[in-house]
Amino acid sequence: MQSNSLSKSVVALIALFIGVFSLSFGAIFVRFSSGELSAYAIATDRLIIATIIFSVWNSVVTVSRQFRQNSMNPSPDAATTPTVRWL
Repeated sequence: MQSNSLSKSVVALIALFIGVFSLSFGAIFVRFSSGELSAYAIATDRLIIATIIFSVWNSVVTVSRQFRQNSMNPSPDAATTPTVRWL
């Protein structure tokens, strides 16, 4: 239990540093690309990239949660029930 909470803390700390690093360099990258793209294009690109990343992340979390729930409570007809319902 102690190592599990320690590993969660390490992962959270790494995620925090990645987020701070990304946010701090975001303004620099906008400044470099402002000569080639307008501010609206940069904002749209950032929004599209964030939407794709969060959609993939949400899908992975949902699928892993479903697999974890199915492995803890297997149904009697688990062999006949399709595991993946959508793609």
